[in-house]
Amino acid sequence: MLKRVGSWVTTAVLITGLLTGCESKADRQADELYKKGEAYFTQGKLEQAIQTYEQVLKLKESSLVSGRLKEAEAEKKAVDLVQSFQDELGNISAHINSVSSSDEIMELLEPIRSITTELDLYETNKNTEIAGFIKELQSNPEYQLFTKDYVSGATIRPLIYEDAIIVNSKIFRVKIIVDDLRELELPKKYTT
Repeated sequence: MLKRVGSWVTTAVLITGLLTGCESKADRQADELYKKGEAYFTQGKLEQAIQTYEQVLKLKESSLVSGRLKEAEAEKKAVDLVQSFQDELGNISAHINSVSSSDEIMELLEPIRSITTELDLYETNKNTEIAGFIKELQSNPEYQLFTKDYVSGATIRPLIYEDAIIVNSKIFRVKIIVDDLRELELPKKYTT
């Protein structure tokens, strides 16, 4: 009987040792992945950071990693929003010369309305480069003019009498503002 208890104790010690060894290996792997995720996050490689943080959480639950995952997802959402804004500015610039009426200008500006609304509502109190960029964009006089006068339709709406000179003047003003806004560059860490 004593022999049986001794072998059970030995087996229990071996199993505990194996489980502890596995756990520390998983912890080491999670720590290595976390460091890798942090490097991606710092470099602005947000998709890779998100994927890496998710891998860490599969290995080990961590409120720190969960928090960093949420930060990376929020930052990626903001970067995607700014990239959508820049893409839409490019679309406007490419097509503005083909419009011939105030209605067509308003139609061309329609897709950017929801993007500028989101940008205007973005909380810039975070200490990130993308938050700083959006804050700078929100305070840019040309952006403010673009959103308040043009995207809203305030200065684009058709007049009772509208000749080609008036329409061309509106097109010219939109083109200048769009070209100036396109010169604002996303921080480099998000573009590589």
